[in-house]
Amino acid sequence: MTPSTQLFAIILIFGVAYTYHVVQKLRCREVDLYDFALLLSVAAIPLLFAGWPNFTAFVGEVFGVALPLTVMFGLLFVSVFVILHRSLSRVHRLETRVIALTQEIALIDDRVANGGAKSGEMESRMSLAGADTATRK
Repeated sequence: MTPSTQLFAIILIFGVAYTYHVVQKLRCREVDLYDFALLLSVAAIPLLFAGWPNFTAFVGEVFGVALPLTVMFGLLFVSVFVILHRSLSRVHRLETRVIALTQEIALIDDRVANGGAKSGEMESRMSLAGADTATRK
């Protein structure tokens, strides 16, 4: 089961363009090295299956499937799922940090509005806000 030359060319063009895009994001520090490897797998897995028919046949035998492309789509699904999970984890950490910073700003604003509270009173308020933030982590 050998892919046509046109299919391989399309997958190769996509792989090269997508890899170039991901490398540019890595250079601009928009993604870290771990995410780079995950994003690169989205281009590398189809190239691997389309470029080496012997590998595709081997995967079919190892997993016992009649159509090895199901394994490829499964691997792509796992890659995309891990990328999504990491992104959601980052968003959650940022959300927690924004809440903590908003609370700190509110305490500082309150302190400025009241003409400067006693230092012991402000420290107890800030420690309560810090304890609230620590329990969310």
